[in-house]
Amino acid sequence: EKGSKRSLVTVVSRLVGQKQIDILATILRDIQNGSKSDLGFDLLILGSGEERLEEELAAVVQSYTAGRAVFVRGYSERLSHMMYAGADILLVPSDYEPSGLTQMIGMRFVVIVIARKTGGLADTVIEHGEIPTGFIFEGVNRTFVNPQEYDERKIINANELYDAMV
Repeated sequence: EKGSKRSLVTVVSRLVGQKQIDILATILRDIQNGSKSDLGFDLLILGSGEERLEEELAAVVQSYTAGRAVFVRGYSERLSHMMYAGADILLVPSDYEPSGLTQMIGMRFVVIVIARKTGGLADTVIEHGEIPTGFIFEGVNRTFVNPQEYDERKIINANELYDAMV
């Protein structure tokens, strides 16, 4: 929303299961239906990938509070840099991330990173110390589990990401 005083939360990502962007859609639905409190942020998502995830994000963003969430399908380096530059918070909730460039680019733009504790994210996002760079949430691994357990773990991770954002 133009002129908003709310924090701008951004996501720049490939939209694949590994990136766990679906937990963000879960959080938005929970805020909409009143089971979670509105955290008072604006959301901007840039990404493309699995059609199922693109459609899920498009649907939840469209029904979310007017002007408070935008999903841009596709990728543009120029747009991603403008998003990093304008962001207050960058979400990187990946299930696994061997290295991760997104959080490091965000740090170059002095954005607070909220990431899941895994791989390169855990190695680079520092909560405490001389120069903290963001916040880590534990979460649980969702890769290679049966469908019922996958859904249960999705809820756990959505709740932990929400708590980290609070």
